Amino acid sequence: MTDDPHRCVDQRDVDAILDEFLRSVDVPGVAVSLFTSKGVTARAARGVSSLESPDIAMTPRTVGVVHSLSKVMTGTAVGVLAARGQADLDEPIVRHLPNVAGRDRFADTTMRHLLSHSAGFVRGPVPLLSEATRRDPLEQYVLGACLGAPRFAEPGEVFGYSELGIVVAGYVLQRIVRKPFVQAMRELLFEPAGMHRTTLDPFVAMTFPLCQQHVRTSSGNLVVRRRFDANLMTAPSAGVFSCAEDLARLGVVHLRGDRGNRGRPLLTATAAGHLHEPCVDVGLDIERGYGVAIASGPRYGDVLSVGHEGHYDGNWSKLQLIPDLGIGAAWLDNRGEDPTLRPRRQECFDQLLHLLGAGERSWQRDEEITGTSDSADVDPAAVAGTYGRLAGRALTITAEPNGLRATDGVTSVEYAHLGGRLYVASPAATGALKHIPWAPDPDSTRSALSVVGPARTPTHVLLNGLPYPRLR
Repeated sequence: MTDDPHRCVDQRDVDAILDEFLRSVDVPGVAVSLFTSKGVTARAARGVSSLESPDIAMTPRTVGVVHSLSKVMTGTAVGVLAARGQADLDEPIVRHLPNVAGRDRFADTTMRHLLSHSAGFVRGPVPLLSEATRRDPLEQYVLGACLGAPRFAEPGEVFGYSELGIVVAGYVLQRIVRKPFVQAMRELLFEPAGMHRTTLDPFVAMTFPLCQQHVRTSSGNLVVRRRFDANLMTAPSAGVFSCAEDLARLGVVHLRGDRGNRGRPLLTATAAGHLHEPCVDVGLDIERGYGVAIASGPRYGDVLSVGHEGHYDGNWSKLQLIPDLGIGAAWLDNRGEDPTLRPRRQECFDQLLHLLGAGERSWQRDEEITGTSDSADVDPAAVAGTYGRLAGRALTITAEPNGLRATDGVTSVEYAHLGGRLYVASPAATGALKHIPWAPDPDSTRSALSVVGPARTPTHVLLNGLPYPRLR
C-alpha cells in the first residue's frame, strides 16, 4: 500500500525486516510506517498485540502509549501556532502566566527554552505545594508545583532534559489558545494532520485496537503490564496514545507535506526550521542536540536526521526523519525499553530508512568529521572544582596532564580532550562504568564530559548529558 508514487518501497522488503526482527528478539508485536513529504508510503506490522490474545494481530493502526513522543507533538502544536503568528518561540512566557506565586521567575524564560530542555529546570516530577484545588489537572500541577520547581541554571545556559519544561510549555499553549490542552492538541494537530487514532484520553484509546504493554518479571517471564501511566497533569510530556500510522502522519507534518484544513502545510518553512535546528548541545561524544522538543542526530550519509524515542515500561516508539531528503520512519512495539533490544531496533530502523534512500548512519560530531574544534577551548585548570546535583554525590574535577579527572569519591575516570569543550573517557574506562550517571548515553560508546560557560570561569559540566552546576 502506498500513498506516494514517487518513493516506491517493496512491501516484501518491509515485511522481511520485521520478520527477521521478531525472529531475533522477544518482542510480541511491532508496527512501522514509512513516509515522505507526500504522505505515508508503506505500512507493515508483525506479531500480536498481546501475548494473552495471540489471535489479535498487531497492525499499523494498533494504538499504544508513546510516552516521550508526546513532547514532539506538544512542540509541533506550538510550531503550528508560530506558523500562524499566534505564538513567538522567543517571547518571555511570563506574559501568558496568571498572576500567581512563582510567575516572576519566568521573566526571561521562553518557549524555546522550555521545549529545547534549556530552561534550567530539574528533570521532575516535583510535588504539589499548593493546596488549592483546580478543575484542570494540568493547571493544578503547573501553578502548584512547576512554577516553584528547583532550577540549576539560568534560561539558555545549559542543556538539562526536563519533563517539567514540556509540561509548562503545554500549559502556556493552553493559555494562548484559551482552550483545554486536550482540546487544543486535537484541533491544532491531531485532526488537521489526519491523526485520527491519536488521543490524550485513555478511555478513547480503549475504543481502538490497543496493544498491551509487556515487561519481563524477575523470574524471566514476559507478562502484560496492566497499568498505563497516563496522567493529565503531565500530558504534554508523556500522555499521548497513538499508532505507527499516525506517528508517520506527524512526520509528514514536519516535512511540510500535510495540507491541513486550510489547504496549506501546518508548518511554514520557518517554523519547521525552528523545530529542527539544534539550539542546545547535549554534550555527548556523538552528534546530539535539541531543537524545539526534537533531538538532532544521527547523520545518514552527509545529512542530519531529527527525531525522538518514547518508552517506559512495556511500550517502545520512535519517530525519525531526514528533512533534507524528505523521508522518515515511525515505529511502535509492545515490549518496552531493554538495553539488549536497542541494537536490533536501531539496525532494523536503519534498514527501513535505507529502503527510502537514506545513507549509512553515523554519530560522529563535526569536530571528528572536519578536524575543527570550538575556538572557545578551555584551560583544564579553569575547569577544576566541585560540581553537584540535587541528588547524588558531588563531582570533583581536577586537571591532569592529558585532560581531566572526575571522581565522585567512589568512581574515578580520566577524560581526554576530544575537541572544543568536549572530553571523553577511553573505551576501557567506559567499559568499566556500570551505574548512572557514569555509564554513557545509550547511543554513545564513550563516557563524555562537556564544559559549559565562560572559558575562564565555567559554570557547569555535562556528564553524559546530565548537568552539574559548579559548587566551588
